[in-house]
Amino acid sequence: MYNIDPKISFWIGLTIFICGTIAAAGTSFLTGALPNWLIPPLVKWCLIISVLGNGTMTYIAGANMTNAGRLANVQQVPLPQKLDSLVENNKDTVKGVITTEAVANATSSPKVISG
Repeated sequence: MYNIDPKISFWIGLTIFICGTIAAAGTSFLTGALPNWLIPPLVKWCLIISVLGNGTMTYIAGANMTNAGRLANVQQVPLPQKLDSLVENNKDTVKGVITTEAVANATSSPKVISG
């Protein structure tokens, strides 16, 4: 899939942020800084750019995602280890865990039994 250079994504995002700020602040934000005839159309265009830009940034974020992200590389904790941790950290509340024979044999807790 096509990836967009992060530098370009950054500048697009910054432009959209500035346009969103101007659009949210309204015409009073620019009064005195620009000619009065220029302010209303500029604010409207900033609103249009910020709305369309948010959709564009969502697309860019999705297009630049890969399966090699941090969460994709996290290894899962094996079930027997999870059950051991569950029993160890909740000694007073866990009376027993019933599971398959293979999982029960892989744990070190006597409370994890096969049923």
